[in-house]
Amino acid sequence: MTVFKLPDLGEGLPDAEIVKWMIREGDTITEGDNMVEMSTAKAVVEIPVPFSGKVIKLYGGPGDVIKTGAALIEIAGGGESTPAVEPEVEVIKEAKDDSGTVVGAVVVGDEVTSEIRADASGAKASAAVRAQARKLKIDLASIAGSGPDGAITLSDLKAGGAAKAAPETAEIPGDVSISPSAKATARALDLEVSGIVPKEGRKVVTKGDVLRAAREKMADEGSPQVLREGASREVRAAPKVRELARAKGVDLKSVPPTGHAGNITLDDVIKSSLGAPLPAAAQPYRRPARPYEVSGKAEKLVGPRRAMAQGMAKACSEVCHTSIFDEASISAWPQGTDITVRIMRSMIAACYAEPALNAWFDGENMEKTTHLHVNLGVAVDNPKGLFVPVLKGADDLDGAALRTELNRLRGAISDGSITIKEMSGATITMSNFGMIAGRFATPIISPPEIAIVGIGGLFDKLVMTEKGIENQRVMPVSLTFDHRACSGGEAARFLAAMLADLTLAC
Repeated sequence: MTVFKLPDLGEGLPDAEIVKWMIREGDTITEGDNMVEMSTAKAVVEIPVPFSGKVIKLYGGPGDVIKTGAALIEIAGGGESTPAVEPEVEVIKEAKDDSGTVVGAVVVGDEVTSEIRADASGAKASAAVRAQARKLKIDLASIAGSGPDGAITLSDLKAGGAAKAAPETAEIPGDVSISPSAKATARALDLEVSGIVPKEGRKVVTKGDVLRAAREKMADEGSPQVLREGASREVRAAPKVRELARAKGVDLKSVPPTGHAGNITLDDVIKSSLGAPLPAAAQPYRRPARPYEVSGKAEKLVGPRRAMAQGMAKACSEVCHTSIFDEASISAWPQGTDITVRIMRSMIAACYAEPALNAWFDGENMEKTTHLHVNLGVAVDNPKGLFVPVLKGADDLDGAALRTELNRLRGAISDGSITIKEMSGATITMSNFGMIAGRFATPIISPPEIAIVGIGGLFDKLVMTEKGIENQRVMPVSLTFDHRACSGGEAARFLAAMLADLTLAC
């Protein structure tokens, strides 16, 4: 009889919740098959069968929380020898004081037991590493292990997977890399990344560089976004432009193009629609399709969504939330400004102008820690739930470095390699919800932090100035602070410093 213990599923996580078993007691199982889904604060992980044999006992059922290093399954036949005395098993039902949180410190449990074994190829790795390798479709035999006795670690797997999954980056000459958004844009436009070079002085190919290369290609070869609407002439328009033209009843063949390489722009369609007659008949309403399937039944929150729910409940019960709002004119920004980086810069500037909000508060001991450096948390929306990676020492990074680090963390979220350490230790957090919708909000603070900044959607506004009425581009800013730890004056000064930085042209 061999008792297989729950391995560490994510950089020191203390436990994991059973989502569902894929096997039953009495089943004969084969090494490598998936046997159970476990939910952690990061994701839902499939754990493979450690070795072939017959299932004697399953420790816990769906909804039970198993501590890392505690017994998970007992198998007869195969496997390595284990102590004759069955280890103590601790199965924990949902605890009311669960310390799961979205951002901030994560409490780590007792000593972690990592079970490492060799497969037929001789590759030594734990069950968690093998599960991740199956997910990334990586042959463990091709990875050199850096762990004890040559064991393959998650870091080895990540390095090997990155080399395998990023052939496009390797094709770029020298030490130049390409951001994830730029890579996705290049794929969508059917461009070879090896032929795209960043602006002079930069080492990262951005989305703007890809679009510039696409425009050059359009000028040389003709736009790929070409739509022939009759034999009279060639109409060049992007899908969004054609969609707007249909909605406004505008014939694209009659619209004079003003865009690059003879493309019709959104403004061209809008100008043509001002005098255009209404469509003969209204278009029938079409209900939008759901982006994913829904069951209509109660479903248990698992993984990051469970951690988010617990963290928000903890925050609402502990923090005295107070919010103030204002708007910043960003009309002076040069074209192509990285909006996210400018927001981060303004928050860092505000943390220096009014340090009181770059702090942690311990309500139980009535202690406040004002930090020397800015560890900036950035809320990232993901189908798996809300993630808040942390840019450590953000005040020591310039704009390009901030963008590079943020892209790296977002990529780690997408491929599931983000670690608890990379989502812990924020001193203040930013939520840019306006990228989707909304102008103002009251974002929730995650203790021990005492402030969070929410950025709404940009909009145009008529403003009375000394020169008269001007149309200005405006950014809505929402600041929520813990009124136990800082005064309204401190919060207002922080917001004023942030607005002052946002209005700068540089």
